[in-house]
Amino acid sequence: MDRHACWQRTWPQGVSDHIEAEKPFTEYFRDRSAEQPDAVAIDFYGYEIRYGELNRKIDQFANALMGRGLARGDRVGIFTIPFGIHIAVTSCY
Repeated sequence: MDRHACWQRTWPQGVSDHIEAEKPFTEYFRDRSAEQPDAVAIDFYGYEIRYGELNRKIDQFANALMGRGLARGDRVGIFTIPFGIHIAVTSCY
C-alpha cells in the first residue's frame, strides 16, 4: 500500500484528500509576512520566530541553494535535528 493511501485510512470520515486553493501556500505565506511581519509564525516550546524573520531566513536559504546551482523545481533532501525550530520551510524561486 502506498504512503498516501495509508495516511488516508487515518483521516476522519468525509475529509477530502485534495484541497483547492486560490494560490500556492508560498503566496499566502509571503502575504502574511508583508502584512504582519511581527506576528508569531512558529512557537515551539517557547522559542518563537516571527513571520518577517522566518521570511528572511527562507530567502537566505533559497539563495544559498541557488548559489550552489539549484533551480526552481529541483528536489533537495534536508536533514534536520529532530524537534528543532529550524525544520525547513523552503522555497527556491
